[in-house]
Amino acid sequence: DKIYEEKQAVRAQKKLEKERQKKLRALRKLEKKAQKERRIFERYLEKERAKADKKAAREAEKALEAARKAQAKAEAKARAQAEAAQERHRQAEEELYAAKASEYAENLGLAFQIIDDILDVTSTDEVLGKPVGSDAALGKHTYVSICGLKKAEEAAKEYTDKALGALGCFKDAEPVKQL
Repeated sequence: DKIYEEKQAVRAQKKLEKERQKKLRALRKLEKKAQKERRIFERYLEKERAKADKKAAREAEKALEAARKAQAKAEAKARAQAEAAQERHRQAEEELYAAKASEYAENLGLAFQIIDDILDVTSTDEVLGKPVGSDAALGKHTYVSICGLKKAEEAAKEYTDKALGALGCFKDAEPVKQL
């Protein structure tokens, strides 16, 4: 299930990145089109001025201004769409990090408890800092008392590996892994 969830998270990230890239390409395309239209209008305006046709020049000025306004609106819309895509991508990434941090904490906690149960059976009073076998003396059910020492050791390793695996999406997790 965890691998499936990780794959789903990676797919979601890729989909968001693809969407963001698509929006950025659309923005660039709109910018190029608006620039091309602006150049056309500027050439038209120059021709009209050369003819000294004041009325046509004023109309061309208005058309150029309208083109500039349209370009500004298109750029603002494309920018807003790109920013929204980036925000969705950021939120998805944060959700993934939160889920992985929770997965790490849960598995680390389980591994810690199982190792504590193992040490209560296999360690010495001096190393453990408390009387060995105190859990059994108190009638506590432990992973070792329920599953046996070998299965407890296997489970401790499994949960430790799962905890370390959950750190995979974090860039600077190496110091934590060394603990």
